[in-house]
Amino acid sequence: MTRPANQATSSGRENMKRKRPATGWVVYESSVHVKGRRLAVVCPQDEWDALPVDLRRSCVLIRAGITNEGEAERLARSHSVGRPRAA
Repeated sequence: MTRPANQATSSGRENMKRKRPATGWVVYESSVHVKGRRLAVVCPQDEWDALPVDLRRSCVLIRAGITNEGEAERLARSHSVGRPRAA
């Protein structure tokens, strides 16, 4: 029996949640340090909004409402380069 390309198979994928496309992107500095620098992180706006407030307080929001994921990635990479950790 053949299945249409968009129909899930019995490999368990039918149980996976379908995520709607991100409506915006956020770039923030996490509280995690790597090689003495804070990491710049990209995530969908709705995931940022869902973070608990106390966790968001330990992060530094760089920019929210970015409409293009590629732009958000470029901003995160440029922000991470050469930025020493604050003392």
